[in-house]
Amino acid sequence: MSGISVCVPVGPEQHHRRYLEECLSSLSRQTRPPHDVIIVDDMAGMPAGLDHSNGYPVRTWRAPWRLGVAAAFNCGVALADQELVLMIGADDWLEPECLEACFEAFQKQKEDLLCYYYLSVRYHAEDGFDIPRDLDDGVQTLPCNAAMVSKHLWANTGGFPPETGSGAPDAALISILMVHAAAGKLIPVAEGRPLYNVRIHEGQDTRGRAPWQSVIIPTRNILTQLWKAPEWGRSI
Repeated sequence: MSGISVCVPVGPEQHHRRYLEECLSSLSRQTRPPHDVIIVDDMAGMPAGLDHSNGYPVRTWRAPWRLGVAAAFNCGVALADQELVLMIGADDWLEPECLEACFEAFQKQKEDLLCYYYLSVRYHAEDGFDIPRDLDDGVQTLPCNAAMVSKHLWANTGGFPPETGSGAPDAALISILMVHAAAGKLIPVAEGRPLYNVRIHEGQDTRGRAPWQSVIIPTRNILTQLWKAPEWGRSI
């Protein structure tokens, strides 16, 4: 197993598309190029002709209806060509060694597919916004949405739960992985070196979730408590 697909959901608002080119450019600079890139057009209205080859295929899948973050990433994992899939927000970007480091972590785990290979992230605040105060040098080393996953892990856990449509689907899945050994394991990539860059801006999804915390946190806790391996009528 040698290839890594990359999934990039793009939502319908202007800020969802504003930084996409920078995101895609960071993929083209990888020391280990992606096998393919799947853009999930979540009612973004991406222009025709975006599909192309840049040493690897870049293709767009148009969602028939607005999915939201959790479902868009789930679809990206399912639609990717490869077993391994790195998830990235359209407003974020990667350091050149990111995919190579992800694959090295995968090899160190003896190619264990039931792992959530999470990246440390560095926050970058646009003018008028602040980096979270509790982060040294703007770096977060705790597990978050910046991760390489596998189709096997998604089939084993259910991926991002549909109940997390209100926000923080990564927190719910990470909580499940922390509590239930049968779900899978959390594995850090590159020993905490930040290879994933998060942009803090007016339209950032995480910033807009503050009013939903009273829903998000209990939802996460319920999902963790009640989790069991899903039953599938078919495989992805």
